[in-house]
Amino acid sequence: MSEDLNKKFNLVVTPPDMVTELSAEVRADSARKDFTQARASMMNIVAVGSQAISDLGAMASQAQDVNAYLALSSLIKSVSDANSNALRLHRQLQDLDAPESNKTNAPGELHNHIHFPSMSTNDLKEALKTLKNENHD
Repeated sequence: MSEDLNKKFNLVVTPPDMVTELSAEVRADSARKDFTQARASMMNIVAVGSQAISDLGAMASQAQDVNAYLALSSLIKSVSDANSNALRLHRQLQDLDAPESNKTNAPGELHNHIHFPSMSTNDLKEALKTLKNENHD
């Protein structure tokens, strides 16, 4: 139907340019903006939750009601999870900023495996003993 309208009104429709890939700089900038917004939201949740914990704690203490203490424990867990998520979010931003630095191998992480398809383990052991004895002689 839209083609019929285009012909009827002599409209020339040009398709919008398609963005096939974002540059690394645009992606990093977008990630930083998202991080800033998400961090602000997380910090707001933590601040409001901390105040609510304080208020609910006082109310539970005065009421001495089991349900109030259950609600308090649930709120403490939620605020604790929000704090953990904020830290995880920060770590993810660091990973975005320095992807190459995270790929370095720490001592003890490098494993070299050599495979000799024509030799058994005993054959290799004997060959190493022979080499060791030749070097000591």
